[in-house]
Amino acid sequence: TGEPSEIRILVVDDEEDVVEVIGHFLSEEGYQVEKAYDGEEALKKASPEIDLIVLDIMLPGLDGYEVCKRLRSRAETEHIPIIFLTAKSEEEDQVKGLMMGGDDYLTKPVSTQVPLAE
Repeated sequence: TGEPSEIRILVVDDEEDVVEVIGHFLSEEGYQVEKAYDGEEALKKASPEIDLIVLDIMLPGLDGYEVCKRLRSRAETEHIPIIFLTAKSEEEDQVKGLMMGGDDYLTKPVSTQVPLAE
């Protein structure tokens, strides 16, 4: 990984204010931010140029689990790290998210510092 300015993060959530807050914070930290508001848009915007995906589970149409599964099944996106960020805090939801190929699982509300923690 290089400087934050070289890192592209795709933020996916159907709540526009959540996307704006996370996107603003990441931009302030110097990251390039792409935004998507549903699963279909996330699949279109996920490309090899994306370095990290912050993905909500409860999305209209395709949910985050299905988006993750599809991204993991495509050669060009299978290695992009995915962090689930969701209000679903039950242990079974976390296990399912990680089993579907997620790399981490954060529950809302979350401090804006947490996604950047090493």
